[in-house]
Amino acid sequence: AEIVEKAESIRAALASIDSLGLPNEIFVPVNATYLAKLDLAAALAEKDRIERELAAIAEYKASKVQQEAPGAKMEQPVPQEALGYAADEPPELLTVDFRVHATREQLSALKAFLVAQGIKYGKVPTR
Repeated sequence: AEIVEKAESIRAALASIDSLGLPNEIFVPVNATYLAKLDLAAALAEKDRIERELAAIAEYKASKVQQEAPGAKMEQPVPQEALGYAADEPPELLTVDFRVHATREQLSALKAFLVAQGIKYGKVPTR
């Protein structure tokens, strides 16, 4: 009787997920989350996380298209006073070494950003 009850609970949860009418890119991981944990709340939390992530990606792409549009205004640098420096006092330069994992296009965009911001960059010295 307990097995039948659990099976019916699983069937009902899967039907609930299916009734949401999610696109495949959301349905598959949500369904997989439910099947892995047998927890409908965890599956719905995964759905919300994926939807937030997709919305953030869409917002990023929209802002990128707007920035690349002809005549688009370049982002203004933050005034030194807002960062806590006097206008006539040059800010302290810092050196930070880090590694980047990116596509060629992303690296090209990163390089363009660094050049546009006047940030010097180079290879990390080997020891």
